[in-house]
Amino acid sequence: MVLGFLSAFLLGWSLLVLVVFTAYEVREPEDPVATLGDVVEFLIGYLYGLVVVVWLALGFYNLP
Repeated sequence: MVLGFLSAFLLGWSLLVLVVFTAYEVREPEDPVATLGDVVEFLIGYLYGLVVVVWLALGFYNLP
């Protein structure tokens, strides 16, 4: 979740981070349900990060 949150701040590189993370999770020998759970955790963290990025961007435009 933390990796997803932090990758949201990379904007352009975040897609590459998502692909690398997903490839790593698929190659890791664990239950497919656990792999899906890890990817969902990453995406939730990424969405939280995007919300913070948008909030910060809108906040900076409203400075007096």
